[in-house]
Amino acid sequence: MNMRIALIIGLMITMLLLTAEKPDTTDVSVVPDTLRQAEEETDSVDVSVQSDTLQRATMEDSIMNQYLVIDIKNFRLYLYEDDKLLKKYKIATGKNTGDKRMVGDCRTPLGDFRIEGIEPSAHWVYDYGDGKGNVNAYGPWFIRLETHVDQTFSGKEWTGIGIHGTHEEDSIGTRISRGCLRMHNKDLLELVNYLKSLPDLHIKVYIREQIKDAENFNL
Repeated sequence: MNMRIALIIGLMITMLLLTAEKPDTTDVSVVPDTLRQAEEETDSVDVSVQSDTLQRATMEDSIMNQYLVIDIKNFRLYLYEDDKLLKKYKIATGKNTGDKRMVGDCRTPLGDFRIEGIEPSAHWVYDYGDGKGNVNAYGPWFIRLETHVDQTFSGKEWTGIGIHGTHEEDSIGTRISRGCLRMHNKDLLELVNYLKSLPDLHIKVYIREQIKDAENFNL
């Protein structure tokens, strides 16, 4: 009887020892996989956020690095890239001097504007009342400008203001329009092609009565 008890006790001790030495496979297999998945998810989020941020920064830089400056008195449109004068064009401006005050006053508004869009205008016509009837007064393209209250120096909002071509090439370099800015058609085509090549064509357009030094223009 004592021997049987001793054997039973011995077997119990052996089983206890084997159980204590058995490795915990749950911690080894599950926990590392969970950590690995968490790390992979964290890495993918960081890369995505960094990529989006870089893309937005690049887009903002591209918008800021190109802009137009209009010199009303000297009938000039200046194109800048990276704060350097890239190109200048001769233009026609509003018939009357000074900042625009009311609809129909034939003045070009002054302010810090932005290009709203570029529209084909070869089919647009206008009757100046000079006996010639409807003419294609806008050339091939119309560069529409945003001229909202917070953008004009007058604090008033205007509509229908833009940069376009002309049916009278010899009018360029004069005060003749009802408020828009005219360009030679060939110059307009060149400018539009440039704008359409940008990542975002909605660049700033600064209209001033006079620019003292176009080579060193300061916003």
